[in-house]
Amino acid sequence: MCPLKSKPVLGQVFVIVCFLLALMVFDPRFARSEGELGPVHLDLVGNSANGGIGKSSLTSIRIDTASQFVTEVVEIPILIRNDVEFGKFELEVDFCYENLSFVGAEIGEALSGWEYFTYRLFPYMDTLYRVQLLGVYDLPGGDQGVPLPPNSEYVSLVVLQFAINVGDFPDGTFLPIIFEWEVCDCLENTFQDPSFDTLYVSQDSLQFNTIDCPPESVEYLPVSSSLEFLDGGVTAFYPSTPLRGDINLNWIPYEVADLVLFSHYLLYGDSVLIDPEAQSANSDVNWDDSVWSMADFIHLGRVIVDDAPEVVEPTSQSQYDLDTWMTTVHSLPNDTVVLPVWYEGEGDESVHGISFKIDYDPDSLTLLGVDFSETSLEDWEAVYTRLENGSVRVNACPEFFTTSLSDSLTSYTGPRQIAKLVFEISDVDTPTYIPVSFGDDTSSQIEANAFATIDGALTKLGISSTRNGGIQVGGPIWCKRGDVNFNMLTYEVADWVLFRNFLLRGPGVLIHDPEAQTCASDINADLLYWSIADLLYLCRVILHDAVEIPGKNQGGDLPEPSGDEYRLVSSSAHPGDVVSVPVWLTNSLSSRGITFKLAFDENLLSVEGVDASQTRIPGWEPIEAVVEPGELFLFAHADWWDYALHDSLIGPGKGLLINVNFRVDENAPSGTSLPITFETREDWGHYNSYTDSTGLILVQPPTVSGWIFTDVISGDANSDGIVDVADVIYLINYLYKGKWPPNPVSLGDFNQDGEVDIADVVALINYLFGG
Repeated sequence: MCPLKSKPVLGQVFVIVCFLLALMVFDPRFARSEGELGPVHLDLVGNSANGGIGKSSLTSIRIDTASQFVTEVVEIPILIRNDVEFGKFELEVDFCYENLSFVGAEIGEALSGWEYFTYRLFPYMDTLYRVQLLGVYDLPGGDQGVPLPPNSEYVSLVVLQFAINVGDFPDGTFLPIIFEWEVCDCLENTFQDPSFDTLYVSQDSLQFNTIDCPPESVEYLPVSSSLEFLDGGVTAFYPSTPLRGDINLNWIPYEVADLVLFSHYLLYGDSVLIDPEAQSANSDVNWDDSVWSMADFIHLGRVIVDDAPEVVEPTSQSQYDLDTWMTTVHSLPNDTVVLPVWYEGEGDESVHGISFKIDYDPDSLTLLGVDFSETSLEDWEAVYTRLENGSVRVNACPEFFTTSLSDSLTSYTGPRQIAKLVFEISDVDTPTYIPVSFGDDTSSQIEANAFATIDGALTKLGISSTRNGGIQVGGPIWCKRGDVNFNMLTYEVADWVLFRNFLLRGPGVLIHDPEAQTCASDINADLLYWSIADLLYLCRVILHDAVEIPGKNQGGDLPEPSGDEYRLVSSSAHPGDVVSVPVWLTNSLSSRGITFKLAFDENLLSVEGVDASQTRIPGWEPIEAVVEPGELFLFAHADWWDYALHDSLIGPGKGLLINVNFRVDENAPSGTSLPITFETREDWGHYNSYTDSTGLILVQPPTVSGWIFTDVISGDANSDGIVDVADVIYLINYLYKGKWPPNPVSLGDFNQDGEVDIADVVALINYLFGG
């Protein structure tokens, strides 16, 4: 605590003593005799034998007193009781800045008709700050202001706002707020009448010294010594609970125990609290007026591990933009359904915490749980889920002590799934729509749908925009063919872009109604969704080269495909080697686009890329290879935006479509076949298919999977690890029937002459049958 100092007029010590005496014994009716003031200024209203000097009717200006808890904001009015009109004032107020922080000042109810009010804060002495207050009832031009009329009772002139700082003073200490005068400034703590031709000053010569303030120093204004000034202040009490960060109310803030109790609140709610009101106030560790937020939880952990300092002043919210939403899903009564929750952010910050509250009808839906597998929160350490009747609350951050940003959700151009709500539908009537919505909290201080970002030493809270979803039970799935992006406009370039993004990134891009958007993807009306034929036909409609929703008779009779096949050529390689595995296509129709998907053991094989050189599609652009652990999805097409390039089609026939470069793990067992299989899905058309040149026909050929044998054996032409008559047949088919070669081709060079020909067939037969 710092002692309040007054600047001396007749001596520093004398003034302090007078001030302390005034606090104890001051009588508001007390006034000095006229003779004590000295014959300096003309008395305006009184008569005196001492040169006519006297005092006008007494006006009292008083700083009010109040009581408040430490760390809280207190309002201290400056009150006035007057019997004359006033049109201007200048006041000077001092306070000890170590104990009080000035927040602001507002005009009081008595000045509601005044046109101008301002204030200024500046350091005054080593331990003091000063607030200058200036008010004028009317300014030139504009509306006419209203002077302060006489008031027989005290009314509010100005309201000062202070925050009480934590200090070393005892509980119940009075912190003074006082009027102060400078010798050199004769207009401090003065009032003027509405005509601005009379100056009203303190009646106390220690406050307004007539010797130091002759008429010329106050612009020759007549002076009325008719004011009394009474100081005030605030009595500061420590609250019954400690400060921010002391969640467990043991007077020791920022302990691990506080973080543990905070996490228990996120899991169990108010049941873990002993004083909910006090503990809620203490949970606002980042000073943003929102309690129990993930930003508070994260910052509490950061302070505990010395990753960030305590926040000691109010903070602003994060400027990061985040959307969270749910889609619409379709199901039937008594089914179990998964409703995804999505997120998408735009900004330079990283999301390090997220929270949301979901409300639903418990009579129609039973929440079985919240699933985070294969979502962006799957690897987050602190994920707290609290189920209540008809609602679920989720709070999550990457790590319990939140010192690492490695798993944060960063700015991303597309949506990410953050949770999956698993519901069981009741035996409801159909068709019906069951809404599921983002809910609000009962307390205005708790943000239900929010996120946290780390901005240097500060953890900020941001408010997420939300979009609700629901479950359509029964009834047909409504869709608008060609409106892939679900904006009620069909056959846009944006629909084509979203379609490609689906092929590249999967169902995660379907953020509105995945089933309806899937329905809308059947552009060529063949009841197969997301196919390369649909993508081609969508492009044709956009370019006005085809009509919407075609009939199968468009362009005459369409050919029927026959004898088509996707085949992966089995290959041989040593552990640690990279081998190009051929994929062959036999197609009976000319093709403008192809897709296929391969699955393999991610622990033993990995894809290092694809090679289209010396294949049937060397000029196609783009060739998109989407590689995930254990999976490869590839789609490719000719330049669809230029229909003059008819020579870019794959003509009917068979041959090498593309080579997939696999690396065999060096720890793979030798002499073992590592399977590589074509993966399919019946209701989606984008696996293992090709489209004709119009997009009206999608062909899904039979597939023949293969393997990589982890050894290289001369003569083992079919890479099955055994040299036998099957290898003879394999070589004959390769040499004379145009079928697939051994891979590597050197497997067929049995006589080691550098060529694969009939001599190798003969040598292999002699080896097998002639000894």
